[in-house]
Amino acid sequence: MKSSNSLQGDIHQTVAFFYQKIRKENGAVMTIIQSPFQLPENEYTKGIIANTQLLYVLEGTEVVYDAVIKTFMIKNNAHINQMKSIQNNYDCTHPYSECWIRFGENYALTVRLEASARKYLAFQTQGEKRAALDRLYSTNGHDMQTAIETYLTSKK
Repeated sequence: MKSSNSLQGDIHQTVAFFYQKIRKENGAVMTIIQSPFQLPENEYTKGIIANTQLLYVLEGTEVVYDAVIKTFMIKNNAHINQMKSIQNNYDCTHPYSECWIRFGENYALTVRLEASARKYLAFQTQGEKRAALDRLYSTNGHDMQTAIETYLTSKK
């Protein structure tokens, strides 16, 4: 039986192997982490980073941005400034979330996902808005669409 540390090393080694193998076959692998600090410092992580062709970054803190810059060795100042400029705004007419995507070393863009107020509310999972929707939902016969409409009407 393997210890959890041994198993974790085996999994990390396997992931690094597949990153390299899939990239050689013109495939793509996507790993989602909240911060580069979550990656252990070892040869497997270095292999994963070396084989990362698409880098996605969500809005974060300066600490996270600096870790991304250091970990992925980003030197292009325009890319760095663009990454640090992304923002989310959930309180405007069309709530949106932005994501920064870097393709290799030469190309980067910011993508904005906008949602109508109804769709934005439908995907709330926590916070005051979700609590208000849950209260409306529990009192209206368990109809989320009606809860959303009632919520929007009450905010006008």
